[in-house]
Amino acid sequence: MALEFTAKVNGSNISVRDVVANTKLSRRQLDTRVRKAIGHSIASEIQRVQIEQAKRLLEETNYLVPGVAELAGYRSVSYMIQVFRRELDNSPAK
Repeated sequence: MALEFTAKVNGSNISVRDVVANTKLSRRQLDTRVRKAIGHSIASEIQRVQIEQAKRLLEETNYLVPGVAELAGYRSVSYMIQVFRRELDNSPAK
């Protein structure tokens, strides 16, 4: 249910708190179940979904990086760039 919720909103403007509120679990219970199911935390899953959403928007649309950052749920363009460099060893522009 939590993973479906995360995928459904494509990571945009979603937090761990939102996912917890959408379930009947505590954050600890949620993290335990998610880790067991997919091998990483719900926060990591949200970030993975955001990255995939941003990559898709960059590849398939004409949105500029600031628009992509907003649509993918990043709190700022600079944070999205930081995540891309850390996780993908690349910039959104590339």
